[in-house]
Amino acid sequence: CAKSLSYFSSEEGLYEGIINKLEVLSNQNSNIYLFDGLRAMCPKNECQFSLNQKVLYWDSNHISHYGSKYLLAPQIMKFLEDEELL
Repeated sequence: CAKSLSYFSSEEGLYEGIINKLEVLSNQNSNIYLFDGLRAMCPKNECQFSLNQKVLYWDSNHISHYGSKYLLAPQIMKFLEDEELL
């Protein structure tokens, strides 16, 4: 089961408005970094709800331990390394 990334991040969506404001802050301040968790959880513009037969979300607002460890954490680490924060 999957949903298109656009389902969550359409121009009319609340998420896109928040990300746009955070991007402005990040661009204006050298000490503010923006990691987009939605894009991390939805590679190739498709949001999966399971990976390797394991759920990625506990509910509609919370990422599961499995999703955190195997999908989100590696991308956060890459982001931190790319931004030379580690």
